[in-house]
Amino acid sequence: MYLMLRAHAVYLVDFACFRTKPNCRVPFAMFLEHSHVWPGFDERSVWFMTWLLERSGLREMCLPYVQHYIPPSCDLESSRSVAELIIFFAIDDLLTKTGRRERA
Repeated sequence: MYLMLRAHAVYLVDFACFRTKPNCRVPFAMFLEHSHVWPGFDERSVWFMTWLLERSGLREMCLPYVQHYIPPSCDLESSRSVAELIIFFAIDDLLTKTGRRERA
């Protein structure tokens, strides 16, 4: 019972972050302007995003290609392509940093 309930140690070997291409960067003003016309964002959501972005200290943010259009593409294929881009980039970068190879 002790072996099942004891805390297991977790070690951080390395980490990786997704770094996007410069053409995905969007100024906050443009993002906030677009957020007013995007479906699914009410005034309270836009206010909260504005409040958060003003306090973040960043000057621009990165958005996936599908959210650069008005209205943004909300289909499954676009969402999948964004997820694959981010996840695969981060995993490949992490495997490169740690010197591991992918398993076949």
